[in-house]
Amino acid sequence: MEKHAHYFVAIKLSDQVKASLKEECVHLKSVLPFKRWVDERDLHITLAFLGADPDQRLNLLKQLLEKVIINHHSYQLEIEQLGIFGKHEAPRIFYADVKKENKLFELQRKVFSVCIEAGFELETRPFTPHITLARKWDGNFPFQLSSANNLFRNEPISFFVKEVVLYKTHMDRKPKYEELFIFSLLNE
Repeated sequence: MEKHAHYFVAIKLSDQVKASLKEECVHLKSVLPFKRWVDERDLHITLAFLGADPDQRLNLLKQLLEKVIINHHSYQLEIEQLGIFGKHEAPRIFYADVKKENKLFELQRKVFSVCIEAGFELETRPFTPHITLARKWDGNFPFQLSSANNLFRNEPISFFVKEVVLYKTHMDRKPKYEELFIFSLLNE
């Protein structure tokens, strides 16, 4: 087993959405000093973080996810603004905030349930849908979310959720995330 590898289930973003966010990040990087910016190929919305060493549970999880996702239809999401986790003046995570959508929360609850059924121990924090853009504020001045949002685009980024993916992380690669299994949602 690869050292430091971990696994998670996430919504895959289209290349178009990734390109739009990359364009935004090019501008944001020039004025917001974060230590690490996420490679645009790794952008996603995490539904469940599984941790390391999944042993035989991955095959069971794949079967359970297939049964759950086969009944879900594709739906639209929007990114309208930016957000943070951590201290307001020095956030640890800087992200694109995904507008709250009931279908997204329903999908996450079902994915969470089958992960538990497959034997994974998951975080119990409330689900906050987001797309991580950068980590660890590195400025010598306090971060201001309102200023960051003023730099963000005027029009929302709209997209359809079409695929859920079981990913494996490779800390020594770019992109870091390998798609192990892809589950397609039904077309509307």
